[in-house]
Order: sequence, then structure tokens, then C-alpha cells
Amino acid sequence: MFEIKKICCIGAGYVGGPTCSVIAHMCPEIRVTVVGVNESRINAWNSPTLPIYEVNIKQLFVLMFFVFLLSLLNNLHY
Repeated sequence: MFEIKKICCIGAGYVGGPTCSVIAHMCPEIRVTVVGVNESRINAWNSPTLPIYEVNIKQLFVLMFFVFLLSLLNNLHY
């Protein structure tokens, strides 16, 4: 059996962003990265103004982002 240490979600939209925020919160031992081709959406996720509204998602996202459990990238060559 193997241990999952990293997850990469392709797509930072209405599903990818919130889903990966919850995964990062529930599984702090896993490094979660979200990638997407829409640079403005990635920039919005990396700003104080999130691109979507979900109940309590901003608090969860900010918490996960600042403890480095969640990364959002628009460049797949990292």
C-alpha cells in the first residue's frame, strides 16, 4: 500500500477551489495544489477577494492557504 502525499486538482473553478480547500482542511498531511489555465481566476483565488461565494469558504480557504496546505498555480511548469 502507498501513502498519498500530494494531490493536484486541474481546474480552479466552482468545484476545484472549494473541494480542494476542504481536502486540505480535512487531510493536513497531504499537500494540495490547484492548477488552472485562467490566470485571472488563479489571481482572484490568490487575492483577498475570492472568485466565488460559498458559506464559510473564505475563512477555510485563507486558513489553508496561509498554513501552506493549499497552493494555486496557473503555470504547470513549477
